[in-house]
Amino acid sequence: MIIVLFFASFIELIPHAVLAGMLILIGFNIIVHLRPEIVTVWHTSQISMIVMLVTFVATLAIPLYYAIFVGVALSLILYVFNTSMKVRLVQITRLDEMRFSVSDAEKKLKSSAVTIVSPYGNIFFAVAGNINHLLPSFENTKHAVLIFRLREHKLLNSTAIKALKDLAEELRESENKLLLSGVSKSLAQQLKRVGADKVIGEKNIFEATSILEESTENAWQQAQKYIK
Repeated sequence: MIIVLFFASFIELIPHAVLAGMLILIGFNIIVHLRPEIVTVWHTSQISMIVMLVTFVATLAIPLYYAIFVGVALSLILYVFNTSMKVRLVQITRLDEMRFSVSDAEKKLKSSAVTIVSPYGNIFFAVAGNINHLLPSFENTKHAVLIFRLREHKLLNSTAIKALKDLAEELRESENKLLLSGVSKSLAQQLKRVGADKVIGEKNIFEATSILEESTENAWQQAQKYIK
């Protein structure tokens, strides 16, 4: 009682010290136990490494629940930025019926010829400028058909749809044509809802089928009628 009476201010610190010690021990054991996973995250990519470091520092500076939100938000932001910057365009060349080869996209469309291109990457988050600078130039090109293959893309954002509408109009004004192939049902409905099908042309949109590249083959056959 005497100890409690005279040293109460010191005694009340004991539970805090014990709790702090337990938390340190638990944290140390977690780090040791998860060391292989930490090493894997560290070497996976720079994005993973940055998110892990920022989240770790945040747990030391702010409450844990806020630190978790910081880590999640940072992961989402970096994912969107990274995927939007990694969109690339490849050219698909028809060898014969239902057989195609893949190569780097050409810089310019050829007159009275059919060019098939396909975007690789997540164009849902890509900005319009990032898409447009990848497309082949059609300056001084006449009677060319550009087939834009979209098989892996279920939905597009408003920026990407506007870029396709603008592309269709620009090609039409320069006496060229845009066709879309590999269009999923959900994407076809989306294009119809926003009126993009009217700008591109309903007959110029070829929906994907269960047969790989059938819609691209159908688009190519229609394109041949245009250039002849």
